Amino acid sequence: IHADLGVALMTAERPDEGIEAFRRATKLKPRFAEAHYNLGRALAGRGDFDGAAKSLKTAVRQQPGHADAQMNLGLVLASAGETKKSLPYLRKAVALMPGNVHALINLGTVLFEAEETDDAARQFTRALDIDQDTAAAHFGLGHARETGGTRILMAAEQEEVAGHYRRALGLEPHYYEAHNNLGNILKSLHRLDDAERHYRQALEVRPSQLETAANLAEVLIEQDRDDEAMDIFTTLRQSGLGPVYAGERIARLMQEKGAFESARDMIAELRAIDPDLPAVFTLSAAERGHRVTLYEAQRQL
Repeated sequence: IHADLGVALMTAERPDEGIEAFRRATKLKPRFAEAHYNLGRALAGRGDFDGAAKSLKTAVRQQPGHADAQMNLGLVLASAGETKKSLPYLRKAVALMPGNVHALINLGTVLFEAEETDDAARQFTRALDIDQDTAAAHFGLGHARETGGTRILMAAEQEEVAGHYRRALGLEPHYYEAHNNLGNILKSLHRLDDAERHYRQALEVRPSQLETAANLAEVLIEQDRDDEAMDIFTTLRQSGLGPVYAGERIARLMQEKGAFESARDMIAELRAIDPDLPAVFTLSAAERGHRVTLYEAQRQL
């Protein structure tokens, strides 16, 4: 009764009461694996990963063939930063339900986080063999192939990766990560108009992403649209997103426009934020301070 009540309360979005009902169920019937499983899921939803892991471990110990408990335990451990410890449970879940696309994607995602990109790619490929219309699998496979290995991808390989990102976007048009990563690929292929378009679409989904905004600004600079790039860096600095990085890029653009005094003032402001900022400006004694040389300082706060 308490276990059923807990399910009803969770469905009614009353998690605290649901958790208490599951606790009562496990106390009345300690070997009730399903109650331990539901309690673990509920605790995970509240961010109590330690409590969730404890309950889910009890569930899988009592019922090793409980595939969902195996999968959820793996995900909870991964969320708690225990990536390596999570993998045996995720592999067990896949073994118990080999045709489950979500189990394969979860395993692939955690393998990617563990930097086992080749194995991650295999799991995403298996998922796509079952269902080609799975955006997360297309994104995961593209991402694994883009970042796996140590060599730079050839143009044809980059196009293949871009194809997976495009397929993911065809299935989920507001997929932030796919827009951003596709923008990166297109930027590296020097297809700047297309890269700009995807960066802008990514920012429509998540406006406060430093990496995407910075990449967009760099694409604009490559297109000689410095004023637009300056606007983006100014917005980043004012919003507190990477103020030192944005300030450095503003100073660089000021220098390129010949506004050397303004560039020096900007660096002085940056040093007030970070006294340990490297000496990014040096003055030429021959020109008595009228020439400024700006070196790279991509440090972010």
